[in-house]
Amino acid sequence: MKRYFFTKKVLLKAILINLTCLFFLISCEQNLSSDQPHIATADTVKWDINYPGSRDYHISFKLKKGANVGTDAFPGAKQTLYFSNKNFVFEDKNFPFYSDTIINVQKGDENYEVKVRFNGISCFFPKEYRQKHNQGILIEIPEVYELANILWVLSQEGKYSQTLPKNTDYISEVEQYFTPYLKHPIFEKLQVPDSLYFTKYYEFRENSFTFQFDGDKLVRNGPFYFVYGEDRRNFTSFFTELKTLVEDFAKTSNYRQFYQSHKSYYDSLVREQAEMIPVRNIWDWMEREFPNNSYQAYRVVFSPLIGGSHSTQNFSTFDETIDDWFSESVMFVCGNRYASDKSLSREQMKGLMSGVFLTEVDHNYVNSASRKYREDIDSIFENREQWANDQVISYQSQMAVFNEYMTHAVYSLWVLENFDQKTANFLIDHREKLNIKRGFIKFPEFNQALIKISKENPDKKTIELYPDILEWCKTTESS
Repeated sequence: MKRYFFTKKVLLKAILINLTCLFFLISCEQNLSSDQPHIATADTVKWDINYPGSRDYHISFKLKKGANVGTDAFPGAKQTLYFSNKNFVFEDKNFPFYSDTIINVQKGDENYEVKVRFNGISCFFPKEYRQKHNQGILIEIPEVYELANILWVLSQEGKYSQTLPKNTDYISEVEQYFTPYLKHPIFEKLQVPDSLYFTKYYEFRENSFTFQFDGDKLVRNGPFYFVYGEDRRNFTSFFTELKTLVEDFAKTSNYRQFYQSHKSYYDSLVREQAEMIPVRNIWDWMEREFPNNSYQAYRVVFSPLIGGSHSTQNFSTFDETIDDWFSESVMFVCGNRYASDKSLSREQMKGLMSGVFLTEVDHNYVNSASRKYREDIDSIFENREQWANDQVISYQSQMAVFNEYMTHAVYSLWVLENFDQKTANFLIDHREKLNIKRGFIKFPEFNQALIKISKENPDKKTIELYPDILEWCKTTESS
């Protein structure tokens, strides 16, 4: 799931003439009976939006068939519609979830319906949060998130997964502590068809991040409410479907005691993660090379029970004080999976772990930059089998394949600036072999081409290299 960012001008348009909504939570629809007398008459409707502590918005619109107006949920927000004979005030009493009401309106001899919406939002950063976290970096192993990872690794799906870590001391401790509870009914519910494995895994793992413990109950106290899933209307997920069973398992197994007893271990992993991944360096470098994107906060969420399945999400709240978005980039990654490899130097280990992080975070920059060249990318990568073999099942579109090439090649450019030549060569060779193994069959050639183009154009930022690398792709594809 990606959030979209707008200029001030486009933002106002999106707020005032918002005819579709991108993010939904629990639906609460109130339809007036169709045989009820018309309760409003109008030709032109005035529409006001009030956000407490923020600016108000005012607009008028001609009444048309299918009128559908709304704004994103906001604590205490109100929408007022002014008709010829009466006014209607709608308060956002279902924040942060979706709600709507339909008004029957008469215009001359014709009958109309006007839908008034508050769109559910996947996050909301209050003013205090924005002030506290502005330009901040948070690295954490959240309590409920770790519970979700423990449940998955103990499940039948986790035991047979080839992507999860195996045979670590921590996993042995997890298995030893929780084995008496493996007959809990949640494990039967965690069994999923092979074709849905990754969808359900991400839905279960990522959405657990939005919950916190309140005693024995799991609640969503914000600022995050939804991370991943297909249900953008109701924001349900595999985790929310099983939430009651998760609560019961945590209570039955006394999970919270287990988590607290391992808190010093988790804290040591957080310190190691901060040492292995130079988040500030990567953040600054990405925004220098892709200046069209900017974030105000970074968060690294991880678990020692994650293997090679990573993701990135970004969340935003409009900040009236800066007249722009406050945006936080969240990465879900593994811990230091190279820690036990004695053949690696400390710098090599840092470079490899930085690659795990950077090739997730740079999707937030690369993907948006690529949209400008969508037509060229779709044309060049139409012959998909030249770029990706049958192993590449998660990147079906031409744009998805190109973006994956680009994100991993951008990592190579960062490596060349931040490591000595010998270490850089090792890391780049590792990255090229990894992508061949993943099924991106031309990645070494693509990677070396981008490195060459970058060296030949030292004054250009990476975002300015797109035309050159696409020209190389076009030439290669036709040869």
